[in-house]
Amino acid sequence: MRPSARSAAIILLAVSVLAKGSPDALAQSNDEILRRLEARIDALAKENAALRERVRRLERAKTESAKPEATQAAAPKTETTTAAPPPAVPSAAMEAQARAVSGVGAARASRWTGLYVGGTGGFAWGNPTTATSNNNDTTAFNTSVFVPLNPAEYHTKTTGWTAGALVGVNHQLNNRLVVGLEGDFSWADITGAINKTAICAGYAGGNPNCTYTQSQKLQWLATLRGRLGFSIIPDTVIYGTAGLAAGRVSFSHSLRTAGFAGTFTAAATGAETKAGWVVGTGIESWLAPNWIVRLEYLHYDLGTVSSTAPIMAPGPTGTSARTDFRVYGDVARGSLIYKLD
Repeated sequence: MRPSARSAAIILLAVSVLAKGSPDALAQSNDEILRRLEARIDALAKENAALRERVRRLERAKTESAKPEATQAAAPKTETTTAAPPPAVPSAAMEAQARAVSGVGAARASRWTGLYVGGTGGFAWGNPTTATSNNNDTTAFNTSVFVPLNPAEYHTKTTGWTAGALVGVNHQLNNRLVVGLEGDFSWADITGAINKTAICAGYAGGNPNCTYTQSQKLQWLATLRGRLGFSIIPDTVIYGTAGLAAGRVSFSHSLRTAGFAGTFTAAATGAETKAGWVVGTGIESWLAPNWIVRLEYLHYDLGTVSSTAPIMAPGPTGTSARTDFRVYGDVARGSLIYKLD
């Protein structure tokens, strides 16, 4: 105990004894008072030391009980920290590979997009009809001689070739769909002819023979078409196409009747540019960088060409024979195409 605390305790004890007013206490000597005070002070000091030891034990026990809780609370954090892998740093090779894969995907998604030019050629065929009539002439003579020609309608088989050039543009919408616009021009030699002998019914002097000849030729064919394609594999597209068509048709026809009142002949030649429509389908595939090969089928229809042939002497003047040529057919062709960009 500190000196100040000891002095205070002695003073308090003395005051306590004096306050009791005991005669015995007043008679005691100073030594006896001091002895009792020191005994009391020693007892208080022991009690104080015991209290301090108890406090230290309590604090030690509290500290030891708190350590396991802190260890358990910190354990998950340690496991989480050790379990988390460090962030991966991509190597240069991995980055180059990723760029290459991304580049391939982008190239495939736009490979068909762009302008192109090419050459084309193929084989053509058809079986159009040709009809004959008296050009709506109702005179008694013409009605009896030229109506009807039996049969009045023929099929003219046509065959030939086409060769030309094309230009177009494609736009690839995604990995599968491709849309485009294409124009082409081809020189053509698609010809057909017939030579028929029939009966001119109603002839006044009997049933004479009527000889009918006809020929036609498609000189060139041009188309302007839209295209819609589907990529079945990255390097191949199948497509449908439709649009406008135009062509130049030359023709000739004649009708010769031998019989009553002599031989009558009607003949005419001509050429006409006609417009119509075209539909088709095809498949094309990459042959090499910037080079594409194609196989294509087209069906064209240019409508009807009509021609009137006047009856020549010694036949009756003012009468005529009419021929209506249907102009349609099919083309199968191949193309070699160069993509410009």
